[in-house]
Amino acid sequence: MPEVCGDAAIYVRPGTEDELAAAIKQIESSADLRNALRKRGFAQAGKFSWERSARSYLAVLNKALGKKD
Repeated sequence: MPEVCGDAAIYVRPGTEDELAAAIKQIESSADLRNALRKRGFAQAGKFSWERSARSYLAVLNKALGKKD
């Protein structure tokens, strides 16, 4: 889910066990990659919050109901 993980993940196609195994091996064998993904992961997680999620959800509901902000 690129919209959630951004560049903080290695993506594999669903059902491709060989790709998944290769990605796991790549992460396991490279401390630099693990550290980079960890750093990017914390930065990506910082883009999300319960408050921001709630405000976005409320805005969608208000729009659906025809209410102004």
